[in-house]
Amino acid sequence: MSAAMVPEPIISLGQMPNEVLLEIATHMPHMTQKSMDGITRTSQRFRLIFLRRYIGQITFIGSMKQISRRLAAFNAVHASSTGPIWSYVRTVRFYISSATEAPNPYFPDTTIPGLVGDFLSKVAAVKEVSVYMTKPPPGQTTFQEFLGDTNSSWTGFPKLKLTNSDAKIIDAAIHLCPQSALQVIRLPLYPNSAELRLLTSQCPNLKRLHIDVPGRFYSDPNARGNWLVDDICGAFVHLKWLVLGGIFDSDIERLSSWAIKRIIAALNSAPSLVCFAFKVPSNTDTSYMDALEQILTSVPKLKSSVSSLTIHILPRD
Repeated sequence: MSAAMVPEPIISLGQMPNEVLLEIATHMPHMTQKSMDGITRTSQRFRLIFLRRYIGQITFIGSMKQISRRLAAFNAVHASSTGPIWSYVRTVRFYISSATEAPNPYFPDTTIPGLVGDFLSKVAAVKEVSVYMTKPPPGQTTFQEFLGDTNSSWTGFPKLKLTNSDAKIIDAAIHLCPQSALQVIRLPLYPNSAELRLLTSQCPNLKRLHIDVPGRFYSDPNARGNWLVDDICGAFVHLKWLVLGGIFDSDIERLSSWAIKRIIAALNSAPSLVCFAFKVPSNTDTSYMDALEQILTSVPKLKSSVSSLTIHILPRD
């Protein structure tokens, strides 16, 4: 038989690590054991394509103890896998519940320190990490133990999104990252909030920022809520990309002219900014479009620095 006719190795379901199968089943709940076995009993090339498609995004759901156990399973070495499992991962999401667990004699009763750092140090190609917490969020000490430290090769989050977190949790997350490592962050901020002051002091070199802004811009030019863009542009001189989301309520008919002027002044004062976006509903009133056009024409650098980075209207997730 010629080399061209030699069949590729057959990969059976039993040779796939359980954690891989669990993640695939999460994305494809309709698949049975038989159909999964049929898909995975194929060529090695197809298997690699299959894994890249369904392991690119890993989601961990549960309490920190439950997530610790899954992280430990992922960190285990699987001799049967075609390369490390984590080589396929691009996005990691944590949905952390604050619910307590009943004691289980078969699993560790405490959060395993450092597993997040150990896991992310192996996921060399990861692009984004999201951490969503149910309310109330866990304590700073507990969350910090869950993250671990940078004693390993992990240098911190490349891109971080925090939801339902407070200043202490933000501190626990970003203190692990060298200032040069954390380039992108997404989190809710209030004007003059502890979270904003913390971010300003610890991440002055931030280049991309997505803020889920609570509240709205006001017709009163002196309203504190109108100062957030000023605060951001003044604090982060290296900021190149800014997105504001959640600033509009459905009952607002138009963006205040005072708010437009304040935004224009702040954006013009930002030395490195090349992209600015409002994240608004897809059925946004045309008055918002007019306001955005006014901002665009008043801040020339947003359309001249990089042609593809201008003001965008982004649909809600």
